[in-house]
Amino acid sequence: MALSAANLEEALMALCKQAQVESFKEDYKDLEANRALSPNSSLLQVQPVLVDGIIRVGGWLTKAPGHFEEREINSRKRWRMAQALADMIWRRWHKEYLPTLTIRSKWNKEQRNLKEGDLTLLKTDDVPWSHWPLGRILKTFPGSDGIVCMAEVKTSNGTLMRPATKLCM
Repeated sequence: MALSAANLEEALMALCKQAQVESFKEDYKDLEANRALSPNSSLLQVQPVLVDGIIRVGGWLTKAPGHFEEREINSRKRWRMAQALADMIWRRWHKEYLPTLTIRSKWNKEQRNLKEGDLTLLKTDDVPWSHWPLGRILKTFPGSDGIVCMAEVKTSNGTLMRPATKLCM
């Protein structure tokens, strides 16, 4: 299913609104109720306005902007602010929205059960994954549903009992 430009725009606006509601909860409520912002509001300096459920900054536009000075166009400070905002949006999008798009097939699709003779990595929390020990399954212990929940694993350091969640095939 392909998304149209309208679908993407709608999703972007929903994301923007959700981020604003979470970040500026009290200010959003005040703007929604047409009340003045509290004196210690961080939005006070940017003259926020609520338009279609989205906080817009700069107040209401009363006339079209005039000409700009060359120094205003090339302002390094404005560029840094724009970059910081873009970085913030990217981080939040990457952290909050992008994971909702992934399909978690690991939990929806049947995987092969562990069996005797399988070569596995033993997941240990105190070392990085590149240093996890290698082992061979000697014996499996299935649960009532038939899926292996424990295994006896032989490593170079001896034989260990490990839960299946700590074994990587």
